[in-house]
Order: sequence, then structure tokens, then C-alpha cells
Amino acid sequence: ELTENYGPFLAWWFDMRATSWTHDRGTRLYACMRSLQPDVLVNNRVDTCYDRGLDNPTWFVTQGRSAGDYAVSEISIPRFNREVPFEYCVSAGQQSWFWKPDDVYRPLNEWILDIVNAACRDGNVLLGIGPMADGRYEPRLVEQLRHLGTWLKHYGDSIYDTRGGPFKPNAWYGSTCKGNNGLSTLKFSSKV
Repeated sequence: ELTENYGPFLAWWFDMRATSWTHDRGTRLYACMRSLQPDVLVNNRVDTCYDRGLDNPTWFVTQGRSAGDYAVSEISIPRFNREVPFEYCVSAGQQSWFWKPDDVYRPLNEWILDIVNAACRDGNVLLGIGPMADGRYEPRLVEQLRHLGTWLKHYGDSIYDTRGGPFKPNAWYGSTCKGNNGLSTLKFSSKV
């Protein structure tokens, strides 16, 4: 109904833990969504990733294992993989995915380290933020997002429109590149 009456949509992001959901149902829903809108992107949670105990999959979306166009992980950043896109989802705060009055936002350097780590592994980061009850964003969050924007203005060329590699990341460094040019080596550090 949403796709037919309100689309087109760029993407559908599923987040479910229904024990009644099956791989067959997920595969059929994914096929139906693509038949209604062939270009829409759908994450692998349209399938049964939770039911199989795969909150943090070490596998990626394949026809034989899961429906969807890209993998989603919340617990840790997946390994380097150029074959299937992934998205690492992490909360801006330390306690909650949504706004909570007494939540403490994770330090800016942690946000940046997540972005760098994901980019070097050929992935994306979804930073979970939420508005307050009145629809506005908390000033503390807005200020930290401004600082992240400043960092990205300076170093964004090593993140935006890049691929992870060509060197696989380790505990100290990683790399990104644009085509055959523009290699960026990024040092992993807890300091900004």
C-alpha cells in the first residue's frame, strides 16, 4: 500500500524480530516489493536474520542465504567485503536508539572512528538519532553533528564516493580509494 500509494521510495529498512516470519515469506515480500518498484533498495532484515541468531551476520546477502540488497549489522562493523554492500548501524547515544532526556551522546571521536572503520571495510554507517518529544533535535546533539560536519568538510574526500581498500584494514590503519586513483590511508585512532 505504501509503495503503490505514496512512492516511489529509495529504500525500505526493515527491523523486525517476528518469530513467525520465515525465509520463504521474506523472499516473497522482497520479490513483491521489487516487482512494484524495481529500483528500490531493501536491507537483509526483510528476511529472517534475527530468527537464525544472526543479529551480527558474518555472512552477507546472497540468493541462497538471505533476501535483500545489503547487509545490516548493529553489534560490530563487518569484515572487509567488496562483493555485497553493508551498513553498520550505531546509536548516537550510549543508552538508546531514540531520544532519551538523560542519555549521554557517544564522543565525537567514536562517531568518526565508526565512519572511518566502515569506509575502509567498504561499508556505510547509519547513525541513529531521534528528535525530542516536541519534534526538535536536542541542542547537544545538534552541536555534536555540527562538529562532525566540520570534520567531514576537512576529511570527507577520504570517505565520500570511495570504496574500501585496496589494502585490507587492520587494527592500526585502513585505506579507501576512488577508482584507480585517490588512495587515502586512514589511521585508526581514538583521538580526533
